Amino acid sequence: MGAPGPDAAQQAKDVLGDDIGCHFDHVAIAAPRLRDLVPLWVDALGGEFLGGGDNTRVGYRTARIAYSGGFAVELMEPLPGSDFFGKFFEKNPNGGVHHITMNVDHHELAYDRLIAAGYEPFGRSYDNPTWHEMFLHPKTAHGVLVQVVRHPPHTDGPRETLADYLARIE
Repeated sequence: MGAPGPDAAQQAKDVLGDDIGCHFDHVAIAAPRLRDLVPLWVDALGGEFLGGGDNTRVGYRTARIAYSGGFAVELMEPLPGSDFFGKFFEKNPNGGVHHITMNVDHHELAYDRLIAAGYEPFGRSYDNPTWHEMFLHPKTAHGVLVQVVRHPPHTDGPRETLADYLARIE
């Protein structure tokens, strides 16, 4: 199944309105070892480590790296024993771009607009009151896994250093 045409997207916008408050959040880069991504994204390109954590329910670990202008990269690796990235690493053994994330102010309106435009969002989750998400499959999004989320702004605060984080996860 290919992506819906521009007419369907325009019709959905006409019916549902413009303002879903959509903006770019981050691009996620996955590799078998998160540590292997640090030399490029932090050391060479000067990214600032904002924090990281494990999603034990799904089976991956992340580190969020920020750049000026609000751009962010999420570095990802599988947790030991997880097959979360199984198909991804079959196609990309060394890793690569896993998904892009768009943050919206109005998640339900975004869902309605995507449906009206002919897309089929999947993985819709409202388990966490501050994190709502859904995805568009690469087959309908021109080869890109698109995550559409609504979450509160990332806040600055006391956090560990990248060196401490890496030491803790190894």
